[in-house]
Amino acid sequence: MSQKPRNPNLYIVSFGSTLKASFAPSCGLVLKSNNKLGPVKVWSLKVSASMETSEKPFRASKIVLQPINDISGTVKLHDSKSLSNRILLLAALSEGTTVVDNLLNSDDVHHMLVALGNLGLHVTHD
Repeated sequence: MSQKPRNPNLYIVSFGSTLKASFAPSCGLVLKSNNKLGPVKVWSLKVSASMETSEKPFRASKIVLQPINDISGTVKLHDSKSLSNRILLLAALSEGTTVVDNLLNSDDVHHMLVALGNLGLHVTHD
C-alpha cells in the first residue's frame, strides 16, 4: 500500500470526538479518578487546523480551519493543573462523551468542574 508523500510545509492539528446524531442527550464527560468530585455534564469540541508555511511554522501566511467528522484515540499527559483544566474545557466544547482517566485532583481542577456545572454541564464521576 503506497501513501501520498507528505508536504513538509503543511502542519495539521486536530481535536474532537465522535459526533452523535442527537446532540443534547449524548454530550458528556466521564471522569475516572479517585477524587471526590460531583456530577457535571460537558460538551464537545471539533477543530481541525492547517498551516501552510514557506519555511517556519510560526510565520504562517495562511491558516485554514475545517470541520472534521470524528476523531478518537488516547493521549497520555503528565500530571498538570493547566493540562487538566484545558482538557476539561476542550471536553466542554466537544460533542459525544469524553473519558478522562486520572484527572489531577487539585483545588483548581475542582473549581473548574464546579464552574462547568454552574454553566449547566454534567460530569459523571466513577
